[in-house]
Order: sequence, then structure tokens, then C-alpha cells
Amino acid sequence: MEIVPKCATLSGNAPGIDESVAEKQIGERHAAWCKRLPDEAESLWTFIHELSDAERLELLAHCVSLTVNAVRVRGTVEVVQSPRRIEKSLEKSATTPCGIR
Repeated sequence: MEIVPKCATLSGNAPGIDESVAEKQIGERHAAWCKRLPDEAESLWTFIHELSDAERLELLAHCVSLTVNAVRVRGTVEVVQSPRRIEKSLEKSATTPCGIR
């Protein structure tokens, strides 16, 4: 399994997956969060702070679901990320919400 602060999509991994219930639900959830999130990055933490605990957990779950890549492509070599590389990736992604915009 790979967890990296970048988007991992189902799209294109298998014939028909773009029309699957899972892919449609992810798209609907993503569109709903896009409508709610502020346009300005400076307003993001205030927005998150004002969410209820349940909403905050839903947003966290959505962001995490976009970054978990459990698809193993034949013929690829698994790359182990060093803690420092992961930390740098997280620092870089901290300015942009996880694929939300």
C-alpha cells in the first residue's frame, strides 16, 4: 500500500471502473466538498475550525481516500518512501488541500 499526499484515482485502472458505483460516489463527494470549501487558501483553516467534528472527520476521510493507492500495477517495483521524503511531501502539499481544488 502507498500513502502519499497526492491524488490516487480509480479511473483507468480497469475497464468499466469509471462507471462503477464507487467512482461515482467519490466524484459526488468530491463535488460536494468543492462547493463548500473556500476559494482562498487563507480561509481554509477557519472553515475547517468551524466544521462540526463529524464534518471534519468526513473531510479528513475524503482527503485520505484520495491519497490511498492500493492498486498494484503489474511489472512495477514498490518504492519505499523515507520518513524525510514523506515529511517534505507533506510540507509541499500543506499549501493545497489534498486534491480538493
